Amino acid sequence: MTTKKQQQVLEFAKQHNGFITAKQLGEQDLNHAVVTRLVVDELLVKSDRGLYRLPEQKDDFLYGYQVHYASGFFCLSTALYLLGYLEESPELVDMVFPYKSKTSYLPDNINASRELEKFFGIGRITVKTRQGNSVDVYSIERTLCDLVRPGKNVDIKIIGSAFRQYVKTKSVDVKKLLEYAVLLGVEQKVESYLEVLL
Repeated sequence: MTTKKQQQVLEFAKQHNGFITAKQLGEQDLNHAVVTRLVVDELLVKSDRGLYRLPEQKDDFLYGYQVHYASGFFCLSTALYLLGYLEESPELVDMVFPYKSKTSYLPDNINASRELEKFFGIGRITVKTRQGNSVDVYSIERTLCDLVRPGKNVDIKIIGSAFRQYVKTKSVDVKKLLEYAVLLGVEQKVESYLEVLL
C-alpha cells in the first residue's frame, strides 16, 4: 500500500510521460525518501542520476542526458536523429554547451562542443524524443550549418544526406538557412550544397 506522498509522486510521473526528475520532486515539495521507498518497492525505476521512471515506461537515455547535463543540449548527428533525418541514434551523443562550461567531467560517449554565448542560442528549439519527452536541439537549419563548420568532423555522407532530405521537405526555409550560414561563417559551403540540390 502506498502513502499519499508516494501516490502523489506516481501520479506526477504519469502526467509527465512516466518520468520524474529530482528537480521536479523539489518543486513539488516531495523528499527523496519517498522516491527511495518507491524504488525499493519497484514502483519506480532509477533511470539515471536525478531521473526516475515508471517501470512500464521505456527508458529514454537522451531525455536523461538533457536532465543530467541541463546546461547543454543536442546538436550535430544527435540533432539529425531527433529531427528525423537519421534512422538510428548515433553511437556518440553530440551535445553543445556554453563556451565557459567545463566539459571534462562528461562521460566518454558524449561528444561535447562549446559555443560562444552570442551563437549558443541561435536556432535552439524543443522537440520530442521517440518516447515523447521534450528535449532541446538546434533546428535543422542551424544543424546543417554546424555540420559544415570547421572542426566538426562529421561524415560527408551524413552531411550530403541531410542536405538532400532537407531540400525535399515542405518546410524548407532557405532564407533562414542562409541567414544562419552568414552568422556562422559558412555561407559559401552551404551555398555550394544548395546549388547542387536546388
